[in-house]
Amino acid sequence: MKKLLMVLAMIVSSTIAFAETESNNNPNPELPIQPAPEERYVPQGWFKAPIMVDCGPKKLVIDQLKGDYAETPLATGTIMVMWPNGAVMPGSMLIVSNPATKSWSMIAGLQDDIWCIVGHGAGLTPAQPSEKISIKY
Repeated sequence: MKKLLMVLAMIVSSTIAFAETESNNNPNPELPIQPAPEERYVPQGWFKAPIMVDCGPKKLVIDQLKGDYAETPLATGTIMVMWPNGAVMPGSMLIVSNPATKSWSMIAGLQDDIWCIVGHGAGLTPAQPSEKISIKY
């Protein structure tokens, strides 16, 4: 009986050790590791990009943009934000910028005082109607 218990203990411990070694290769086991594509994928139509945005209480978001980046309001409007479950939520949109550093942020004010930074960047300059606008990748 002791030998049987020892054999079972060895099998269980080796299985646990093997599982730990295998899971260390992938930091997030829920998402499989994808091999690097041989060629750059170019979509042929519209698709949904799984983009993550930072959200928080309005005061926290505004204070960070005003304090850390010295961005001030540039434009306002409305925005439609689609949640992962497909629900579309209207909200207030605010574009803030810093003319000195040319940084900008677009924030969306959603329900219950939730504000999200839906886009941000650098190099903000006015578009010239007579110039041909090229997008650089």
